[in-house]
Amino acid sequence: MVGHEKMKYSIATVILVFIVGCSARPTPQEVFLRADGTIEANGAPTTDRQLRDLAMAKYRRHGSFPLTICADANVPLWRLAHIADIFRASGVWEIHTSRAQAAASAVLYPTFHTWGNEWKWHGHFAGSNSITAITTNAGVNVRLLPEGAQIESSSATMSALLDHLASLAGSDRARVVITANTNAPHSSLMAVLETCQTHEIDPLFVEHWEAEQSDGAVTQESARSAVP
Repeated sequence: MVGHEKMKYSIATVILVFIVGCSARPTPQEVFLRADGTIEANGAPTTDRQLRDLAMAKYRRHGSFPLTICADANVPLWRLAHIADIFRASGVWEIHTSRAQAAASAVLYPTFHTWGNEWKWHGHFAGSNSITAITTNAGVNVRLLPEGAQIESSSATMSALLDHLASLAGSDRARVVITANTNAPHSSLMAVLETCQTHEIDPLFVEHWEAEQSDGAVTQESARSAVP
């Protein structure tokens, strides 16, 4: 009889642990970023500051959790990176991005980023020598522009860029380092990342914004300081 009671107790304990584990497992967070710069989270309009509070509160409750930033086609990449910054500041590094359409598939947002003077990639810190090596050993260097792109500093249409990336499939140059003008659209980054995923090319997006005040671009630093 005692053995039977112990067995019931053990089963109840296992069930309780399972339930607690399930409830404690962090749920993914989706954020919708509109072309006019507004944000929606959990079904409601959200300011940058409210989004930061949400990120910090959720991190305190659950630890790190996966994030997907769904963005309209014309959202500038500095704005996408700024939203990612809000979550990275709270300790969230598993970040994906997708188109804002319903049922759109998400892809990894594969970026190095300076935070506290250290590079961080997929949750791992690396020194400056590591990023230099990765950049110089890339199969191709791509720069996204507000219209079109550059392949190794030569101008190209987005169609030509995607065809070039597809041609790298299966070669020892199937790697690409991506940089971008601050106002390059999210749709261009998505097209590149989706092509890389289809053809098994290793992409790396380096968030390195140059000051382009002369052509009306907004730098990431000025955007970060303007959070309401």
